[in-house]
Amino acid sequence: MIIFGGSDNISRVLNTVWVLTNADGLALPSTWTQLNPLGGPPAPRTSATAVYDPGSSSMIVFGGQPAAVCSGLNDVWVLSNATGLGLAPTWTQLSPLGTAPGPRRQHTAVYDGSTNRMIVFGGDPCTANPSNDVWMLSNANGRGGTPAWTQLATVGPGAPCASSATPCAFPARSAHSAVYDPISNRMIVFGGLLCDAPGCPLLNDVWALTNANGVGGVPVWTQLAVAGGPPPARMLHSATYDPATNSMTVFGGKTAAGTGLNDAWVLSNANGVGGTPTWTPLAVAAGAAPSARWGHTAVYRALTNRMTIFDGLNNPTGWALMDTWVVTNANGRISMPLAALSAMQVSIDPATNTFDVKGNYTLGAGGSTNPLTDNVTVQLRNQYGTASITIPGGSFQLVQGQYDFSGVVNGAPVEAVITPQGPATFSFSVSAAGVPNLPAANPINLTFITGNNAGTIPVAATITSPAGTAPAPTPIAPAPTPIAPAPTPTAPAPTPTAPAPTPTAPAPTPIAPAPTPIAPAPTLPPPPTL
Repeated sequence: MIIFGGSDNISRVLNTVWVLTNADGLALPSTWTQLNPLGGPPAPRTSATAVYDPGSSSMIVFGGQPAAVCSGLNDVWVLSNATGLGLAPTWTQLSPLGTAPGPRRQHTAVYDGSTNRMIVFGGDPCTANPSNDVWMLSNANGRGGTPAWTQLATVGPGAPCASSATPCAFPARSAHSAVYDPISNRMIVFGGLLCDAPGCPLLNDVWALTNANGVGGVPVWTQLAVAGGPPPARMLHSATYDPATNSMTVFGGKTAAGTGLNDAWVLSNANGVGGTPTWTPLAVAAGAAPSARWGHTAVYRALTNRMTIFDGLNNPTGWALMDTWVVTNANGRISMPLAALSAMQVSIDPATNTFDVKGNYTLGAGGSTNPLTDNVTVQLRNQYGTASITIPGGSFQLVQGQYDFSGVVNGAPVEAVITPQGPATFSFSVSAAGVPNLPAANPINLTFITGNNAGTIPVAATITSPAGTAPAPTPIAPAPTPIAPAPTPTAPAPTPTAPAPTPTAPAPTPIAPAPTPIAPAPTLPPPPTL
C-alpha cells in the first residue's frame, strides 16, 4: 500500500509518501516506511486521487485541495519506482497535451493498465455544484508517448447534466467512489454528495459507464437496477473491485447527519453484465470491525482476497485514526489455496509481448472448479513487470474431454486448454500475444487462479529476448513549468483476480469477512484525510 499526502491532526496539509509492506497482513511484519523521492515534490494536498500502474511501478496523482480553504488543483504528477524497491522513487510533473480538466477535489480516478489510460470523473470544483464530466489521460504513466487529455463525450441520461443545478437522471457528484472493470471496460460509480452546500442530499445509486477508457465505442451511462440492500446513502467512503468475481466492496463513509459508518457491502455482478447486480451486507462479528470512519483509503489484493483499510476520520472527535485493518474474504467468497501447482514450461518474449505457460494444478481440500463457468487467470510478476490475463467465466467450451478457449482478452489473442487428469487434478496451457508489462528477467512468480482456487510459485522462465536483464525504463518527460503542486492519498488500482467456483459443488455463498487490525510499523504515517 502506498500513501500520499492528506492532512494530519494539527491541520497540516501533507505531501509525504509512505509504503506499507506486507499490506495484506499475511507475511509479518507489516511495516511502514517513509520514502524520500527525488524530484518535485508536488505541493501538499488533500482530496486528490492516486492510481497505481504495477507494470511500471508508477503512482499517478491528479488534482486535490492544497489548503484548508476550498480550492482545487488540476496538475498531474508521476512517482516512478513508487514501491521504493529497486531504483530511487522520483517525482515528475507531466505536461499533457490538450485542454486539461478544471481544478477539482473529491473526484475519482481509475486506471486501465492495458491501454495506460487514467479516467477522471466528477468532483467538487469548489462551487455550489459538483461536476459529472469524464476525462481520459492517455500515456498516463508518462511512458510510451506524450500524455494527452481528452474529454469523453458520453451519452445516456447523464450526458446533458453539467451540474446538479440542471435536473437530469444522472446527478453530478463529489466524494463518491468509482472502480474499474478491465474485462468489460466499465467504470462503476456509487454514492456521493449531490452538491456542496448545507443540507445537500447524499446518494446511494449505482451507475456504469461503458467503453470507459474511450476505446471500443461511445461511452454510455446506465443506471443499474440492483437487488438487495441498498446500503445507506453515504459520502467519503471507499470501494474496491475484484475483476475475477465482478464484485465491488464498499466500506465506511459518512451519512448526511455527519455520522460515521463502519459497515461493509458487496455488490455482485457489479458491472451489470451477465446477471442482476445484488447488494449483500458483510456480517462481521461484534467488536471485530474497524471503528466508524470516513475519508480513509482502501486497496484490494486479489490473490489473497483481502482489502486493507488505512486511517480516516472518526466522530465525535473528527481526528485521524492512523490505524490499519484487513478485511478477509473481502469479495464475500472463500478463497481456497491450491494443494499443488507446478509449471512444466514458461516462456516469455518481451519483444513481442508474448508468453506461453504449461503446468498442472491440484485443488485443495474443499476446493471445487468448473472451467465452463469459472474465470481463469494467469499472472507473471516480478519487480520488472506484472502481466496478467483473465479469461472471463463462460468462455471455455468442452471439446472431447478438455476445456478449450480461443479468443481475444483486452486486445490480446489468447489460446487456453484445461484438461482433467483426475478427480481434483488438471493440466493447463495458456498462451497470449500483445500482453504489456511482461517481466523480462528471472526469477518470476507465476500465479494461477481458477474459480476461487489460487496458487503462486516461483519459476525460471525461458526469456527469448532480451536475455537476462530488464529493459531500461523509458524516461518520463518532465513538465516545463508546473502549474500547482500536489500530492494526495488514494487507493491503487486494482488490478486483477480471484474468481469464483461452481463445479461438482455449487459456488459458495458470500461469507462474513473477518477484519483484523495490522500491527502498525515503527512509525505510522500522517493520515490522509478529506
